[in-house]
Amino acid sequence: IKNEFDLLKIVKKHHTDKNKPLENIIKILRKAQWSIALELEYIRGKTLAQILDAEMQVYDAETAIKYSFGIFNGLLELKAADIYHRDLWLGNIMIDEVKDRAVIIDLGIATDDPEDGPKDNRRYGGENDLQSLGQIMYKMVTGHHLFNPSICMSTHLIAEKVKAERERIYADPVSLERRLR
Repeated sequence: IKNEFDLLKIVKKHHTDKNKPLENIIKILRKAQWSIALELEYIRGKTLAQILDAEMQVYDAETAIKYSFGIFNGLLELKAADIYHRDLWLGNIMIDEVKDRAVIIDLGIATDDPEDGPKDNRRYGGENDLQSLGQIMYKMVTGHHLFNPSICMSTHLIAEKVKAERERIYADPVSLERRLR
């Protein structure tokens, strides 16, 4: 909680356009006492995991592009403060029903150290947040994970297989091109 609070304070501090609020990053309202919880902006809506996995919904290209742009803008908002999310996946993206926007949440394993690796994000992880965004975009439009057709991407039992398959596909340009089509 302390790490997330500190990083969200840095994001807020580095946000230079005071006339335009942060749009695509969860906002901190205040730190709770005893460092056991944070008071964050309330977002009425669902996560992409709830929408895409639980409800088996997919988006048309226009909607997927709009939400992808919002996620990318959130990454730019983080980058302006030299912060790397490292856990970008469907469960960490909220779709705000009121403002119809994508919002990046949960900076629990985010870092300001560019040398830190992706840590625990094997569902949509990879070498960086942009790779995760690409996989999220694919899922929004197709309803399928780019590298694994199973629904249980969050289980650790298949994480190594997914990682090996992803590395195999990225190492072979022909396989990568075929998969991306």
